[in-house]
Amino acid sequence: MENGKKERKTQHLIKWKVDRYRTDKRTGAISPVKPSRYVQYAYDELERQFPKE
Repeated sequence: MENGKKERKTQHLIKWKVDRYRTDKRTGAISPVKPSRYVQYAYDELERQFPKE
């Protein structure tokens, strides 16, 4: 048995597919959704209660 690298028997190929129901049809990162007023209020309250040092 040789100590060299073995060749893989199968070569994997990843194909990216965009869902047909997606509106922007991009394959990259999606743009973030603007948080609601409630979520923004909750974040502000958490930052107020636990300030960063």
